[in-house]
Amino acid sequence: MPFYQKLTGGFLFTHRFAGCFSWTEGRFSANYKPTRRFDMAVNYGASTFGASFGWMLNFHPRGYTFFIGSDHQFFKVTPQPLSLPVGKASMQINLGMSITFGKKA
Repeated sequence: MPFYQKLTGGFLFTHRFAGCFSWTEGRFSANYKPTRRFDMAVNYGASTFGASFGWMLNFHPRGYTFFIGSDHQFFKVTPQPLSLPVGKASMQINLGMSITFGKKA
């Protein structure tokens, strides 16, 4: 972004042409990089199958990358102390690490 260089964004539009199995999706994303070794992202998508919200945190010191993120969230929960999800009751969290091998040129 010209007004704030630590923030970037994007839009992705996808349409699959397959007769009665066709689908369409639009997705917005925003990425924020406050430091050289840490960044985060959020995204929102709306498609033929519904809407989804996702996020990711990424820490990447030299030679390693650690990340945690999720593609689906639930925001509606029961009022009881256990707070069980209502409606769309699926949430997917991914976490991982990658190691970079090799010498930089």
